[in-house]
Amino acid sequence: MSNTILLLDDSEDELFITKYLISKLNHFDKILTSKNGLEVLELLDLQSKKPALAVDYPPQFMLVDINMPIMDGFEFLDKYHEWLEQNPDQTAIKIAIMSSSKRDQDLEQASHYQHVIDFIFKPLTREKFEAFLKKA
Repeated sequence: MSNTILLLDDSEDELFITKYLISKLNHFDKILTSKNGLEVLELLDLQSKKPALAVDYPPQFMLVDINMPIMDGFEFLDKYHEWLEQNPDQTAIKIAIMSSSKRDQDLEQASHYQHVIDFIFKPLTREKFEAFLKKA
């Protein structure tokens, strides 16, 4: 399995910038992107049932935006937690929420997810990203 990170954000610009920054740090063999939490859950489910079809899943790390259409970051985390409970043989992904939100409510809510190890305020910087990796 390669050393993989997944970026989950609905903004093409944020995905591009974040992927570029992370690629320059040379920490990961693969940087995957998705604009939709449902897509990520479907791929995780596929990987758990047919590993050969989703070779880069599950990633070891994930950055998750809060504000997204279809399924926001907290809804994704709820569904991901349910998926982990249904697939206890799967290794948990180390997750950081990455958001421009500085609302106390979002910070408080994020603290309730056991797999969320960091809350990164946008924009992502090398220092913030490396601090996340150290927490892992």
